[in-house]
Amino acid sequence: MYTDGVTETRKDSTSDEYFGENRLKDVVLNSIDLPPDDFMASIMNELDHFSGGSSFDDDICLLLVEVK
Repeated sequence: MYTDGVTETRKDSTSDEYFGENRLKDVVLNSIDLPPDDFMASIMNELDHFSGGSSFDDDICLLLVEVK
């Protein structure tokens, strides 16, 4: 589960290019076998890389539930 701040992260403060659901899906699929902490870090690292390290315009919340 995630807030819209994840998919609406912009490439930079002047860009109209957003991270979007497709990029998020790609990160999730590529990280699916990682432990929960690494899985979350993978998403945050991709967001940071995509935005060029600039601060986020919106709040970002991710929720991951591990079922054993």
